[in-house]
Amino acid sequence: MEIAKIRAARLLWSKIVEAYKPAKTESCKTFVNTVTSDWNKTAYDPYVNLLRTTTEAMSAILGGTDSLTIKPFDSIYKNPSPFSERLARNIQIILKEEAYFDKIVDPAAGSYYIENLTDSIAAEAWKVFLEIESAGGFLNALQNGTIQSEIEENARKRHQNISVRKKHFLGTNLYPNLSENINSSIDTSIYSQNQHGIQDTEIKPLRLYRAVEGYENMRLKTERFKGRRPVAFLFTFGNLAMRIARATFASNFFGCAGFEIIEGSGYNDLEEGIKEYPKYEPDIVVACSSDKDYENYLPELFHKINNRSIFVVSGYPEKLVNSFREIGIQYFIHKNSNALELLMEFQKKLGIK
Repeated sequence: MEIAKIRAARLLWSKIVEAYKPAKTESCKTFVNTVTSDWNKTAYDPYVNLLRTTTEAMSAILGGTDSLTIKPFDSIYKNPSPFSERLARNIQIILKEEAYFDKIVDPAAGSYYIENLTDSIAAEAWKVFLEIESAGGFLNALQNGTIQSEIEENARKRHQNISVRKKHFLGTNLYPNLSENINSSIDTSIYSQNQHGIQDTEIKPLRLYRAVEGYENMRLKTERFKGRRPVAFLFTFGNLAMRIARATFASNFFGCAGFEIIEGSGYNDLEEGIKEYPKYEPDIVVACSSDKDYENYLPELFHKINNRSIFVVSGYPEKLVNSFREIGIQYFIHKNSNALELLMEFQKKLGIK
């Protein structure tokens, strides 16, 4: 998609300029400068940003960019260090000197997939261009908020996919490093500079934001909380395969908020676990087992733990959910859960604001 976007932009520019009958055909040419994006960069597990900037740089070169700027991997949360600046330079050097990306004018030419995608993007973008022109032009569309509304709707859909973890950001909303703390390493003025809206403008501005800033801000609240770090205890019992699978899911889920994760030893006898878990003083107890075991043992477990800790079920036993809700079980975490909203709700319950 990123390769095709640049190729489509070149094509569209030439067509637009051509329609205005320029005096010289050179006016139809365009110079493309590409800068790696801040939108998908993360403050947690920041070395993953090196992979993100590398693939973006590759896409830009393959798409035919004329010049390229690769931002250091840590630039979104502090002043880049000499080390991170060196890595950013080295990515370009490797792509040029070792991958030989500078030897071919249009590497994507002839690829059916890329060519077809380029044509599709160009065709749809041209339709949007004509619609804006027929409605009074770009400036008019900006003044009446049409363009902002379209962008905001796309941003809302993206945000939803990130919140429910359909869109993955390794190390932030998926497989977080549970021992990582960044509060002391970030420069607050740099980290938060894009999180404030612009006021008092004639034209409604767009709010600049990064994809995972909601998850990061939530986890930072946990780090900065003056009380003890919240503990999520994984009460594993019953079927071995299912309790491991659901404990892994729960660990990743609560790890996104920076909670301390303690996993039980896997109990064949509920009483054994009920006697053991209080010593960890958990704020949240997460039941991890199979649907069949939930049917047989979950009501008993809930009644013995309820009012001591927040009780959560890992998984969504669809046929049993209604009956479980009737006895007071409120929280179920699963692949369709809005992780960001639910974790923020747990934070509020625990006094983390």
